[in-house]
Amino acid sequence: MTASIGRRGALAVTAALAVVVGVAGCQSDGGGKKDAAGAATPKASQQSGGDAVAAVQAVYKKTSGAKSAKARMTMTVPVPESTAGVQGASMSIQANGVVGWKPTALDMTMTMKASGAAADGLQMHEIMSGTTMYMNMGKLTAKQLGGKPWLKYDLADLAQVTGNKSQADLFSGSMNRSQDPAQQLGLLLKSPHIKDEGTQQVDGVKAHHYAASLTLDDITANASKAAGLSAKESAQIAGQLKKQGLTSEHIDLWVDQENYPVRAKMAMQVTAGAMTVDLHYSDYSDQAPKIQVPPASKTTDAMAAMKQAQAQGSAL
Repeated sequence: MTASIGRRGALAVTAALAVVVGVAGCQSDGGGKKDAAGAATPKASQQSGGDAVAAVQAVYKKTSGAKSAKARMTMTVPVPESTAGVQGASMSIQANGVVGWKPTALDMTMTMKASGAAADGLQMHEIMSGTTMYMNMGKLTAKQLGGKPWLKYDLADLAQVTGNKSQADLFSGSMNRSQDPAQQLGLLLKSPHIKDEGTQQVDGVKAHHYAASLTLDDITANASKAAGLSAKESAQIAGQLKKQGLTSEHIDLWVDQENYPVRAKMAMQVTAGAMTVDLHYSDYSDQAPKIQVPPASKTTDAMAAMKQAQAQGSAL
């Protein structure tokens, strides 16, 4: 292939989307927590915080037996004014597919919506198996990648893609561990105030609603532990998040009568605006999903392509 500005741009765009969607996936698993909810669960005014914690802990035990689920996600992220040209702009990503966590796996199709932007209506296909991620953005990148539609990343390469080892370790560790909703229950349990919001209908089923808020310290501590970051790296991540204006995260969780989450919603406020991740889960299984990765003949190794482009003197 011939290295070009187009190719370097394609690599950069796909890398950025991989990180954005991946982080959302991490957080979504965190939201995919389960709760011992049902018709017999006391109403919000009757249930103490301790009872709510006990309920979440009970769901942790139930969730540990599952290995995969179908997922439908809508993620909305703010677009900085310097990028969008206007204040208050946002971009949304809608995704459908299956996620697995024993082992880590993901297969989702996505559609981006960004009014007035080149990416508006862009469709993507993301596959993840173990620590390897594949992104297919169709015609946007296939031409620049020599006709090969799939771009392949290994999470170990993210430090080079992002230029920030701490952020790469955070993302890599979170993706490896937080695909499992049971493991992420610890994040919800970190909140000292888990509230029982009563029973509601979600996707046609009766579900119990729990809510909690997490501080920046809670978010950083749990994410850093999952990624195996040092105290220094954790402090750097906390500083970066603080600069972005993040101070807390609010989590809403709806659990069906079988103690499986049917919906999870996370909301964060940063300087650029509000970020939300809204997930709907169904069809939990004790079997790992069957993920078919793209053949090598249809795949471009992202790091090899970037190094080749750099060697030939191309600029992004």
